[in-house]
Amino acid sequence: MRARISLSALMLAVVVFMKEVLVHARVESVGVLPCPCRLAWGQIDSRREIFPHEATHRLVSTLVCRYPDHCPVLETWIVSQRQCVDIDMEIVFLGTSAGVPTRKRNVTAAALKKQSGKAWYLIDCGEGTQHRVLQTPLSLHRLEAVFITHVHGDHCYGLPGLLASASMAGRRHALTIIAPASIRDFLDAIQATTGLHLTFPLEFVAVEAMDVSLRLPDFAVEPVKLSHGVASYGFVFHERGVESRLDTERLDTLGVPRGPDWGRLHRGEDVTLDNGTQVRSEDVLLPERPARKVVICGDNDDPLRLETACRGASLLVHEATYTEDVVERLGTDNQHSTAAAVATFAQTMALPNLILTHFSPRYHDNRQATPNIDDVEREARSHYRHTLYLARDLETYRLSRDGEVHRAEWP
Repeated sequence: MRARISLSALMLAVVVFMKEVLVHARVESVGVLPCPCRLAWGQIDSRREIFPHEATHRLVSTLVCRYPDHCPVLETWIVSQRQCVDIDMEIVFLGTSAGVPTRKRNVTAAALKKQSGKAWYLIDCGEGTQHRVLQTPLSLHRLEAVFITHVHGDHCYGLPGLLASASMAGRRHALTIIAPASIRDFLDAIQATTGLHLTFPLEFVAVEAMDVSLRLPDFAVEPVKLSHGVASYGFVFHERGVESRLDTERLDTLGVPRGPDWGRLHRGEDVTLDNGTQVRSEDVLLPERPARKVVICGDNDDPLRLETACRGASLLVHEATYTEDVVERLGTDNQHSTAAAVATFAQTMALPNLILTHFSPRYHDNRQATPNIDDVEREARSHYRHTLYLARDLETYRLSRDGEVHRAEWP
């Protein structure tokens, strides 16, 4: 699919558009055409993935804001182009083994991103994660934030190396890290003892202190506390930037002048009026579909802790370290979940999609060995009737705008 509009195609549309304006003008000077703004900039998608170049963006916004009643051709064309933009969400599994790596699986890490953008978010960073990243199109320059669910090594030992590589690659802009407070001590110790110098600042957010949702470019994120041997968290990702149109009646009521402020509000920016009144974008946008919600968890032996977080969720990503028979044989679950426990919870919550990960290395990928990964899948499927996947390293899963999950591959 096309995700961006070419400059030549845009200029052709502008020529047609200007002809339309001149044909329909009832006054001698185009510069004084009446502008009721019923269509307005706010009802046409102005996102950067459609208009990536500043000059192109400025040209389109100027034309649509100034001559909205005279641009049926341009409006129809832009709206048609908007529908060509890929808006799937992608989860790339960079590591799916619990505790230690195997020949086919690295320890825990996953990347979350919008398909149409290059920015991405890393959830956990086990040892060797940066090497997995090299096997994908993901760039450390475009990494927006790192989320660490807890301090166990298979979830965080890869973080210092990944940061060092980003620095050596010339990254300059800040990186947000959301993690338990002790992860900051861990990084400080690494820097002090190894002489690690970063070329970019770290903006650290202690997950224990998060009492409001963290707003990032693509998602609003909030933590949920889990049950494990150490403090462990899941993260709830609420989609931002859902296709929307401006509530023009409300804008008129609030006294927001037609023009650039409408464009800013439609792009998700808040504006302050001349009288000091602040208008929030989210208060004047009418979404065209429900926002997607993804819950990605760290280690957890009690899925019921996620009951509130999973209401209305499109997808749950959760560990399934063991099967029930192995736990019975071991005499302990080591404060991890079984496939049966997670699947039962997901079925009870009527979750439409479930992806399991973080499998004990005792489960072989060789189907002839015992126990093997098919045992985990069979146990999960016996309790869950909706879309289920068992993640493998370097697999990509796409969550569509309609809330369906399917396995895909990097192009």
